[in-house]
Parts: sequence; C-alpha cells; structure tokens
Amino acid sequence: MSAELDPTPGGLYRVQMTADSAVRGSYVEVDPPVRVVFTWGWEGNPELPPGSSTVEITLRSDGGETLLHLRHSGLPDEQSGAMHNEGWLFFTERLDEAVRT
Repeated sequence: MSAELDPTPGGLYRVQMTADSAVRGSYVEVDPPVRVVFTWGWEGNPELPPGSSTVEITLRSDGGETLLHLRHSGLPDEQSGAMHNEGWLFFTERLDEAVRT
C-alpha cells in the first residue's frame, strides 16, 4: 500500500490499496484537527470512478478519547455501500489499534 497526498482544499490524493486497485480523489475541506472532506472513487471502475462519491470525517473530543464520525455518500447501490462499510470498519479498527499501542 502506498499513498500520494496533498491535504489542502483542491489538492489531489491517490492510494494504492493493492497491486491491482487504487482510489483517487480530491480534498474538498481540510479543517485540522476537526474535519476533512474528500471525494472518492476507484481507478478503472465505471460504477464508482474517482471523484464520484464523498467521504466526510469529523473528530470530536469526548473526555479523554476522540470520537470519529465517518460518512461516505454518493455510493451507487446498496451492495457497494455494504462493501465500503466493511472496508471502512476494517481500517478504522486498525486506526484504533494503532492509536492505543
């Protein structure tokens, strides 16, 4: 996995997830350390091309912890939504583990 990131409004990003798949989009809003909004899509996927959906991430302090709210909108169908939900759950669990260790 590798990533090219320009986390500024209008900046582009590309994340190589596997040897055969990459996501790409642009940053819409960057408000550290509270919120980031970016477009999302898979290279070579006509059903969900780069920039065709939107991811919003908001962080909120809750006592000694941080709550992460993630919303991925504009997905083409329920199956795609379920697949992306599974993917986001996988990566947020890894993020939680990394923060705790």
